[in-house]
Amino acid sequence: MPPRKSTGDTTTSLTTSTNPSQPTDPSDPPLPTTKPSRASLSNSNTLAVEDLSLPRSMIQRLAKGVLPANTQVQKDALLALCKSATVFVSYLANSANDRAVLANKKTVRPEDVLEALAELEFEGFVGRCERELSSEFVYFLCDVSGRNEWELECMADFLVRV
Repeated sequence: MPPRKSTGDTTTSLTTSTNPSQPTDPSDPPLPTTKPSRASLSNSNTLAVEDLSLPRSMIQRLAKGVLPANTQVQKDALLALCKSATVFVSYLANSANDRAVLANKKTVRPEDVLEALAELEFEGFVGRCERELSSEFVYFLCDVSGRNEWELECMADFLVRV
């Protein structure tokens, strides 16, 4: 056991230290005593799936909404659903962004997302997404409070085309 700092010689305590986190030579830097953080380990700006995960409660609610009644979802299955949903959304958003960049746009529009779905061979989702988008858009358009006359005419033109 090393001598006490108050009574012992500091040069001998450094050389006879048995604690591996203490330096044996005054010129050596101290060894880390804690685990380094993820941010310090990577110098790049890349994010892991865990950094961008979707809320578990939302994924669980979606899963239970499409599963038969009285079906339980295991904790590991929910984790797998969360990670795969996060990867899917990231992949789709990246593909939609690529389409927007090719069109010299800075904003990803719904059309870019629908085209990305078709490009990624998810054509089965395109029809339902279009229906959902149009119903949400029509709901948004039907809220006429605070709209001026020109906006109401544009909305009427759109509803006639739909």
